[in-house]
Amino acid sequence: MKTKNPKRQAAGRKSKAKGNRTENELCKLLRDATDVEWQRTPHSGGSELASGWRLAGDVATPDTKWKFCVEHKADERWHLEQVFEPTSVIWSYFWRQTVSETPAGMCPMLVFKRNYTQRLVMCRGADLPPGASDLPGVLFLHTDADGWLVLMLFENLLEYIKGHKEQFVNKE
Repeated sequence: MKTKNPKRQAAGRKSKAKGNRTENELCKLLRDATDVEWQRTPHSGGSELASGWRLAGDVATPDTKWKFCVEHKADERWHLEQVFEPTSVIWSYFWRQTVSETPAGMCPMLVFKRNYTQRLVMCRGADLPPGASDLPGVLFLHTDADGWLVLMLFENLLEYIKGHKEQFVNKE
């Protein structure tokens, strides 16, 4: 019988707490930008519990106009240079998981960060409304499978959303 390693158990609890904390932070950022409700999804998007909520990804909103499935990664295993390496953890794990878990009719959006860095966001350029890809600091990456991907500071996308809410959510 295998015994449990207390150090690994403690590291797992810290990792889960960090994921919970950063997903709650992401909900607040999205709530402030969109003026609609955001929640962490139960079981990392694997739940159909709340009616009216399209529960996919790590955070969700009941707003029917929001078309993105948002996956969030707070992980130390990547470096910015790896966006240019097709076998890096960003591509082989983060982006592929985001795409594979995005339900039909929604668009994949990966928000990721490391400790002490700003959040970055990656999504398909074709999924953004016109003008959003003209933001400062946008980097276009081409992949065979997904066409042009856009990488930018999440903060810049949030500022764009604040000024163009009608393109992203139902305005009341």
